[in-house]
Amino acid sequence: MDRNQEHTLKRYEHKTICFDGTHGTNPNDFILHTMLVTDVDCEGYPVAFLLSNRNDEVVFSVLLGQIKVQVGNVLPKTIMSDIKMSYFNGWVKIMGPMNEKLFCIWHVHEA
Repeated sequence: MDRNQEHTLKRYEHKTICFDGTHGTNPNDFILHTMLVTDVDCEGYPVAFLLSNRNDEVVFSVLLGQIKVQVGNVLPKTIMSDIKMSYFNGWVKIMGPMNEKLFCIWHVHEA
């Protein structure tokens, strides 16, 4: 997270936080996890990245723990992610309870 991403997260943290990960896009099974915040135009703005070979609550807890150290507790209205509960569970563990939880419509249709 650079300074601009930190500033954007602090400015729009009260709106919606989205998580997304790439899956099966490289031969080494690395996943690029992205945390986005919806900006003034309700468009996703990436505020943090994590490159990992894991996709579980432990990895997201590490990412969110570092974000919490850098910017403090983040309190969005809504969190949106895929159907797996890893992002949500990691969020609750580090940042605390959330107001609303949404599943990405693409993942819902695929399921």
